[in-house]
Amino acid sequence: HGLKAIPLTVDHYYLPLDRQPKYQARKLRSDVDYDAIESMDVELINEHLTALLDGEEVMTPEYCMKTGYRIAPGHRFQIPEGGILVIEGIHALNPQYSKALAPEKVFKIFLSPITQLSIDEANVMKSTDSRLLRRMCRDFLFRGHSGSKTLRMWNNVRKGEDKWIFPFQNDTDYVMNSA
Repeated sequence: HGLKAIPLTVDHYYLPLDRQPKYQARKLRSDVDYDAIESMDVELINEHLTALLDGEEVMTPEYCMKTGYRIAPGHRFQIPEGGILVIEGIHALNPQYSKALAPEKVFKIFLSPITQLSIDEANVMKSTDSRLLRRMCRDFLFRGHSGSKTLRMWNNVRKGEDKWIFPFQNDTDYVMNSA
């Protein structure tokens, strides 16, 4: 029957807007780089991960992308007995995110559309385009962004991939192609 997997998204661990490093200088939301590790509450996630692996219950934050702030009180969260924790998001592979954990307690999986998709005999969709389409859907459904806003951000997103995802993809225990 397998193990009960409980997902924990890193998106809820963004620092509140007034604690965002790049927001401090000009107080402009557009200055915040949500793809940078500095935008994350690394201290809190490490505290929560340690507590969760010790069998404790934590109150996970709920981050509202539309306002840039957390919604109180958050959510009660605990790994069920015999269960496993799945951490999802751009920084899930970043060693800073799991630095408080013993390496033998961490199994890292890189999940991404790696190969091109054949549309017909003459056309293929590049993996970059697959990631863009997934990002557009996610941004619309969970962040309140239009497709055109996601397209305007895409160059920065690609830079973020090069800086915050791809350097860590080879340090994983398993790679899964989701194309």
